Amino acid sequence: MLQAITLLAEKLSNIGIKALDKIEKNVFTIYLLSWPAQAVGEILLNRIFKCDWYITMVSLFIIGIITPLIIVSIYNKLNLKNKLFDLVLGIQ
Repeated sequence: MLQAITLLAEKLSNIGIKALDKIEKNVFTIYLLSWPAQAVGEILLNRIFKCDWYITMVSLFIIGIITPLIIVSIYNKLNLKNKLFDLVLGIQ
């Protein structure tokens, strides 16, 4: 997933889409935080909502990208500058 995001962001970086620039800047953070987000999403979709596997797989990919970006956006808007949080979130 990390390689797919990196390659996609690199190929589309010339277009100048703001969301792609944000993904490209936060690839490592997305990699770190996507695993817990996808685990929670899998529990919700498979076990609680009983979704089919093809809906679950697409949803988990989207959850794995969107959730870390939301967490980083909230962290930046709250203006919390803490080295421990920076390390946990993978922010440089």
